[in-house]
Amino acid sequence: MTKHRGVDLVFEAVGSGKTIEQSIKVARKLSKIVIVGLVNSDVNLSLETVCSIVRKELAIYGSYDADIKPLPLNNWETSLRFLETKRLDFTSLIAHRYKIDDIDKVFREMADNKEKFGKVIFVF
Repeated sequence: MTKHRGVDLVFEAVGSGKTIEQSIKVARKLSKIVIVGLVNSDVNLSLETVCSIVRKELAIYGSYDADIKPLPLNNWETSLRFLETKRLDFTSLIAHRYKIDDIDKVFREMADNKEKFGKVIFVF
């Protein structure tokens, strides 16, 4: 998709050592990586990965999105409860729905700014 140039912005939301390493690998020189995924164990980066951070002059940011601890309030469980009980209607937030097979086409359209995209759902 990027013709091996890499991406300008990586948004890591899983919180695993593997996805953090993948984020660093796909980032192009002088790009930014935003890590929001909370890890639940130590993350060790290989020498090659650390050298990539330096050589590519990457800017890595952490951004806190929610608390996963049970006290005082687990944001994820509360949000899921709202979804399950239909106390909040989130469907209006979804701007587009696409089949997962169309992902390349959709991302090209996003990059080309052919139209404005809000929240996008890919259906498997």
